[in-house]
Amino acid sequence: MKKLRRIFCFILIFTMILSLAGCSSSQESDPKKVLEDAQTKTGELTSRDLTMNMDMNINVAGESVSVGVDMDCQSAGSSDADTSQLAMTGSVNAMGMEIPMEMYYKDGCMYLNILDQKLKQEMPLENAQNQIMSYAQSFALPADAYKDISMEASGSGQIISFTADGTKMTELVNTLLSSLQSQLGEEAAYSIQDVTGTITVNSDGYITEETLHIPMSLNVSSTGDMSTELTCTMTNHNPGEEVTIDFPDFSEYVESDLSSFS
Repeated sequence: MKKLRRIFCFILIFTMILSLAGCSSSQESDPKKVLEDAQTKTGELTSRDLTMNMDMNINVAGESVSVGVDMDCQSAGSSDADTSQLAMTGSVNAMGMEIPMEMYYKDGCMYLNILDQKLKQEMPLENAQNQIMSYAQSFALPADAYKDISMEASGSGQIISFTADGTKMTELVNTLLSSLQSQLGEEAAYSIQDVTGTITVNSDGYITEETLHIPMSLNVSSTGDMSTELTCTMTNHNPGEEVTIDFPDFSEYVESDLSSFS
């Protein structure tokens, strides 16, 4: 159960990376410039309502395991600790099990509900942002990682199609893993092949949808070599509009050190 918990914590972190990392004008003709402007403008939003669906097929020792992740991610308020709010709710489906996950930030406190454990910890906003966002920031893809990028009109917006250099992605992920391995209790190394995807930018210059296909192989100390195909779709609902978050009753959550949960 402890190892299972570590695996699901890693999936949750990886989900947050994908949902929060940066992956304007519709008359701009340079797709890289459109993408850069859209990433900047979308990243500046303090209120966001995202839905993410991720399917992962893992092949190890001649057996195949499918993992599905469905997450709703909302942020509201400003950068001020008294008003900043966050909600990430959803589930991981694997090996015939559905594992619900919930993470919230409100009134200077972080709340986590996973595997029937309801935990909370008072946490300065800066620490909470670092806990959630530091992985995403380290995962941001540099402009020179795009091997091929094109753009076509779609209604009043644009659809950007791209192929990203797997070598650049591998460097980023292995850098990320170096900071996670002490928490996971696993030694792991990734090798990512070229990543393909699309990004939809609306007429206001916001990213409204992203799709990613990520083929990779990895070696984990406890399981050996594995190959993985990951497909992810992220939808940014009504970017630019204010978001209201409905929080659960936190009375059953108990004080804990969330930094050591995994």
